[in-house]
Amino acid sequence: MLQPESQVDLQFPRNTSNSPIMTALENIGETSGQGGNKSRLSLRQARKRTLNSDISPAPEPRTSHRFRTSSTGESDDRNKTPPTLRKMSLGRNTTTSSGRRTAGGSSQSSGITGGVADGATIGGRVTGVCPIANLGNTCFLNSVLYALRFLPGFTHDLHHLHMHLQAAGNQSDGTLDQRIQFLSELHSVFVSLGKEERNVSDNKRIPAFHPYDFLEALRVVNPMFEGNRQQDAHELLHCLLDQLCHLPQDLREGRPNGATNSDPTPVTQESDSSPEPKRLRRRSERIQAIEEDSSKKQAWTLLAKAIFSSCSPLRLVENKHWQNFFAVLRPSFKIPSRDQLSNTLLENIYQECLSNAKEAVASSQSVAVLLDGWTNIRNEGIINIMVTVPTPIFWKSISAGAESHTGEYFSQIIKSVVEEVGPMKVWGVCTDNAANMKKAWVVIREEFPHIQTYGCLAHTLHLMFTDIMKAKSIESVQKECTNLVKHIKSSQKLLAIFRKLQSEGNEAKTSLKLPVKTRWGSIIHCMQSIQENKHTLQKLAIDEEAKKGLEKSAKGTLLSEVFWDKIAGYLQLLKPVATAITMTEGDDQYLSIVMKVFHDLQSSFDEQLPNSPVLQSEESFPKEVVSKRREWLVQKVHLAANLLDPRYRGCHISDEEAVDAIELAYEVALRMPSIDEKKVLGEIAEFRAKEKLFSKPFIWQSVDQCSPTSWWNGMCSHTQLSKVATGILNLPPTSALVERSFSRHSHIHSSDRNCLSTDRAAKLVYVAHHLTLDEKLHRTSTPQPSTLADAPLSQKEKPSSSRCSSASSLKDKSSLQNYSSEDSEEDVGSEAGHSSGNDTDSD
Repeated sequence: MLQPESQVDLQFPRNTSNSPIMTALENIGETSGQGGNKSRLSLRQARKRTLNSDISPAPEPRTSHRFRTSSTGESDDRNKTPPTLRKMSLGRNTTTSSGRRTAGGSSQSSGITGGVADGATIGGRVTGVCPIANLGNTCFLNSVLYALRFLPGFTHDLHHLHMHLQAAGNQSDGTLDQRIQFLSELHSVFVSLGKEERNVSDNKRIPAFHPYDFLEALRVVNPMFEGNRQQDAHELLHCLLDQLCHLPQDLREGRPNGATNSDPTPVTQESDSSPEPKRLRRRSERIQAIEEDSSKKQAWTLLAKAIFSSCSPLRLVENKHWQNFFAVLRPSFKIPSRDQLSNTLLENIYQECLSNAKEAVASSQSVAVLLDGWTNIRNEGIINIMVTVPTPIFWKSISAGAESHTGEYFSQIIKSVVEEVGPMKVWGVCTDNAANMKKAWVVIREEFPHIQTYGCLAHTLHLMFTDIMKAKSIESVQKECTNLVKHIKSSQKLLAIFRKLQSEGNEAKTSLKLPVKTRWGSIIHCMQSIQENKHTLQKLAIDEEAKKGLEKSAKGTLLSEVFWDKIAGYLQLLKPVATAITMTEGDDQYLSIVMKVFHDLQSSFDEQLPNSPVLQSEESFPKEVVSKRREWLVQKVHLAANLLDPRYRGCHISDEEAVDAIELAYEVALRMPSIDEKKVLGEIAEFRAKEKLFSKPFIWQSVDQCSPTSWWNGMCSHTQLSKVATGILNLPPTSALVERSFSRHSHIHSSDRNCLSTDRAAKLVYVAHHLTLDEKLHRTSTPQPSTLADAPLSQKEKPSSSRCSSASSLKDKSSLQNYSSEDSEEDVGSEAGHSSGNDTDSD
């Protein structure tokens, strides 16, 4: 559609209003830039313009059947011919700019259009309209050229505008920008059409005109018309008028060469006298422009990914020092604005990550759903959901709004995720052990009987550790350690003396650590930091400068050997629990590890408790806590996973529990298509007894060299049992992966960035998770097996390498390495309690 008058700025400064070029531009705007009745010239105006013009009107089309008219019976067909064309087709005498009148409307000053009307004769022959050749799906181009050629006044103003721009270009060393070149080629098309119509021989058809140069110029100003695809004539007309309407703005601002504010140097073109053909020069310039645009988009995307993956604030691009850095690095590169970063670039990268996640889930045979709730900086309820394939993938983040976190509400969320992923793909749902989650389990089991619902191992171990620390003898030492560290770190003088003594000694330079409630097992890190600084702390207790600041109780504690014996004893007793918590929080553990953890902890307590500082009356308390939490967490799916793991083969479960494990495997096989459940039972028996296929020694030698799922898929893929085993073993033992996403969420949506919308913060967390995961998957380091401290395993029981990923960006990439010490320090259990602040990273 033609642009309305309000959208086309055709007003010029007074000092240039009388210039010929501005007058011609105003005429173009009057003809093609105004909508409604203003864009149509009346018959009288058309006739007046034709008579006063030095350009003759184009002939009425005769060769096209759409416009064909007959010379006889003209009165009957007058209503079929447009009045304007009928007026212009009359062979009237016209007046040239020099005042001479010519017959038949022929033009002596320009050849932009044809010279005679339909039905007129020159030398006894009938003239017509020059056809335009189809250059490959260019019907849209021909239609617009025909329409504009017969538009009253358009060719007249176009010719004068071209002459004025050409004169201005010659005064500016002959350089023309892309828009002027485009207009020049359009003018050349109409000139060539008129020449072909006048120069045709008698009784011969007018040869078709090939507008190659115009098509090339069009593709330069708008790459959308690249290639030979079918295009819309309306889009071309809009593009053409848009190019013409932007000329006044550029000329008024003194940019005749197409330079913009964002371009520090104007773009110049080679002289027409260059030996290189004009068409090849334009093609080279077009390719260069496309390559520069592609390079710019790629650079912007990489910069945005760097900012998002590092959780850096979006205001970084507004920092003058960063801007100066990029200006020195590449002066022509302009970094994206904050608005572009937080809208266009974020949305594009988010959609890319979302597509990869969906592709990974679609190509996976079995997945598990993990979810947990949290409260953000604004005290808004947030629920994060992850899907394991088995590599954990951030699926979505939901704002709870005014909804209460009830079992029914969580069950509705879980059901919606199951439907999105595919009910038959979901093998399990893992959450924390809260009462509302357990209520949601009941609803899910009724709706989807094949889905296993179970609790989080890391959360259970944390509760178990908290229960053990309630023993009076252990609790007293915990308070002593906490008060001692607080006392030293709260005094500047004591802390400075401690660091001075530490630098002078030969001990490891370990800082004193305080226990944190949201960091599970952090009391162990506190005790360990005290033990490693034993000699430094004892020197501090007898230092002359520290006497005034150090309390007598703290001094007595540091100089007491009983205190240090208790520290060593409790560390030896409790460290396996903290190590188990850290190990199970990783991304690379299997569900079979649950039974092994409880078995090894029970064995460790049986061995360490008799020699520990725990009171004799409390010796049975830690073992009772382990048994209680084991019974509270363990379900049949945990037993089946331990039974089907080739590293364990059920060595951590009792005979009664082995029966329950076989029963669950049988129930899973019943619900799987194309699986013979009876054959599965037979293969379980052969697997446990090491018979037939499982009697081969080399098969068991490969257990230490690959993951359990790789063992089943690689060594025993032809068995029916392998399908059941891999589905169960791929289930994650913990939902701590979701807890870690809350740490990233709190880092992104912090008190300094509390004006981020909930939706944008969720997208930033989603993108940061996927970019970080992609970086981990590309690491080439080989993961080391995870083991429980003070509970050595046999060579066949050592956990194997991390899981294999599948599909999309996760497919055919290296496995995740073990949970790093840096990740284990993350606040995996952070809760609400933030105060609002001023944000510098607004929406």
